[in-house]
Amino acid sequence: MDGYNYKVVAELRSDLSENERNNAVETIRELQKKLRIVNVDTVTYCKAQPIKGYDDFGAVAFFFSALKDMQDCFSHLEYYDLWEDRKRVVV
Repeated sequence: MDGYNYKVVAELRSDLSENERNNAVETIRELQKKLRIVNVDTVTYCKAQPIKGYDDFGAVAFFFSALKDMQDCFSHLEYYDLWEDRKRVVV
């Protein structure tokens, strides 16, 4: 994950109803747009480049916090501080 200091791993539960899944995906997309968060792979989210110093902290931390409010939708939700090699697991 070169070039990133923080990331969120968020995987939606497979047993969500279609309506629940659509609402969760829409919320995630809105947050991505507001915070300039990109989906690096199927479950990993980081701040869009360019990143200067550690200016990705605020966007990624706020994104993670917002996802925690809907943690029942996730089978996997984690926040990583790649710089200090720390991880915070919610689900």
